[in-house]
Amino acid sequence: MNGFNISNIHKKSVGLNLLYAILASTLTNFVLQFFVYPVIEKTVGEEKYGKILFFISLGIISSLSIGGAVSTSYLKSRQSYSATNGDFFSVLLLFSTVACMVSAIVSFKYCEGIIELVLVVLFVLLYTLYYYSYVSFQLTNDYFHYFIYALIVSLGFIASSFIIKKTGRWGYLSFALIIGIIYVIFKGDLYTNPFKTSKNLSKVFKSSLVLSGSNILNYATQNLDRIILLPLVNGTAVTYYYV
Repeated sequence: MNGFNISNIHKKSVGLNLLYAILASTLTNFVLQFFVYPVIEKTVGEEKYGKILFFISLGIISSLSIGGAVSTSYLKSRQSYSATNGDFFSVLLLFSTVACMVSAIVSFKYCEGIIELVLVVLFVLLYTLYYYSYVSFQLTNDYFHYFIYALIVSLGFIASSFIIKKTGRWGYLSFALIIGIIYVIFKGDLYTNPFKTSKNLSKVFKSSLVLSGSNILNYATQNLDRIILLPLVNGTAVTYYYV
């Protein structure tokens, strides 16, 4: 009887974790697609909106490729070798720096001044940190707060959309990411001793590099429409194709 109860409790726990994971994975994208993006398009117009989609795509590619690779390396490392938070954060920072430099180069001529260029680079960096931060909850199997993290960022995106509507500046999306990352800093220990590395730093680097390379090919291809249409045609073409 006790074994039956324990089994039921375990199944219920797994089911709830799966539900939280699904909700977290879809919530932010749902909010962006149906609340934030329409506000940005109506506020800045089709041409500028296409350019903003291009900027956001850079953040998406970086986050899924680099943030996803380093977090996967973190999860897999526990099965074969020990490493520190600093190992993964150092690699993440190195790869993110490269991503920010590339983003600055490819988006320079589409930005309206140096301030927007800085905002693009900041968005790419923060989006990568945001995606990587999910591993804090995966390491502890705390999928309830995994969902809460996504909820906080999603509410931040909604709040940002009202500011964007008033100011016309899409860069306020970064505030939602900052709030989410701060939540992770205080909730867990993922960012504790962020620069303290171990002897296995090279293993973390190699593993993350291979995964990042594979991810970039995948996610860059998925976002290829926005990446190609802007330089070949214009921002309006990106908007029409995306819609």
